[in-house]
Parts: sequence; C-alpha cells; structure tokens
Amino acid sequence: MCYNKTNMLYGSKKIFNKISELLLDYLAFICSPDKGLRKEKNCMNGFKEVMEKLQEQNIEVQLVEHEAAFTMEDADRAIEGIPGVRTKTLFLMNKKKTKFYLLIMDEDKRLDMSAFKDLVDDRQLKMASEEMLYEKLGLQPGGVSPFGLLNNKDGDVEVYIDKDIAEEERMSFHPNTNEKTVFIKTVDLYPFLEHIGHPAKTVLL
Repeated sequence: MCYNKTNMLYGSKKIFNKISELLLDYLAFICSPDKGLRKEKNCMNGFKEVMEKLQEQNIEVQLVEHEAAFTMEDADRAIEGIPGVRTKTLFLMNKKKTKFYLLIMDEDKRLDMSAFKDLVDDRQLKMASEEMLYEKLGLQPGGVSPFGLLNNKDGDVEVYIDKDIAEEERMSFHPNTNEKTVFIKTVDLYPFLEHIGHPAKTVLL
C-alpha cells in the first residue's frame, strides 16, 4: 500500500490545528470567572457586579464560597449549619411570553400554581424555558436568584416573596454564580430589590 506524504502531512496539520482550537476553547472556558455559565460580552452582571451593587447600598452579607452546586441538595450541604432560610427562586412566564414572574419561597414549600394563576389573573403560566431564563436574567437552571434581576434590562419581571418567609431574619441565594452563596437580611432584601427597579410584593404562595 502506498501513502502520499504530502496528503498525510496536510491531514496531520488539519488535525493538529483542530485539537489546538478545541484546547484553547477549553482553557477559555475553565479560566472564566463564572465557568459553566454562558456569557455575552459586556452584557451580563455576574458575582462582581452583585457585590458592588450591595456595597453601593451599604448592605452587609455573609459570603460562603464552595464547590459548584447544581442541585438544592448540593447547596444545602455547602451551607450546612449556617442560620438563614434556604430559599428557592422560581421563574415563570405566560404563554405569550409577555409576562414574567420571579417567586421567592422556602425550598421545601410547594408552589400552589393554581392559586398563583388566580392571583395574577393568568391561567396560562408555566416555568420559563432555559433560553428565556438566560435572556431575561442572564442565568441558567440551578443558579436562579433575585440577583439575576440586575440583568433584566427590560424591567418586565414582577417579584413575589412568600409571606411564610417574609418575617425570617435572613435568606440565602446564589449571587449569580453557583460557586458561592450569600446570606442577606430580609429587611435589606426588600429595599435592594426596590433600588434596582423590582419592588417585591409579599403574598402567600
């Protein structure tokens, strides 16, 4: 069997270039500040911007750094023993994609979807898609929190906090990265949300 050395060298060069390209992409991915999250140039507010916005309002928080948490169980293990409500933040939208709702509640509580539909007078609500979550909040599933509202440039997301946790002293959230958790006082959360243009309503969810 005969081999053409020129073709072999050309083929090897193409393979080498492709491997180099993939390696560079991988290095860019693992070295990014919020690795694992898609980013748009100069568009999305991440952890740094969250902390800067909190400092602007002189809001003190407890910051906990940990391994990336992809589930509520992961997050709970990372902050075990630290006082504060373990929250879950749900992002809903209507069928026409014209109404958006961010709901904050205890992670162990189940949302009464029927009651919430009655509350907002819309029977065609559903959980927002991953694409819409990123478009409106700059977040991915597993890292949803009210801090994503910093990326809601359209100002079209309504915020609701469950009455059952509104009197609790502190709540916990991911600050636009699942590698950290912040504990913020409830009395600070409300003015923070109002300051960024998303005043929260307290209702029974």
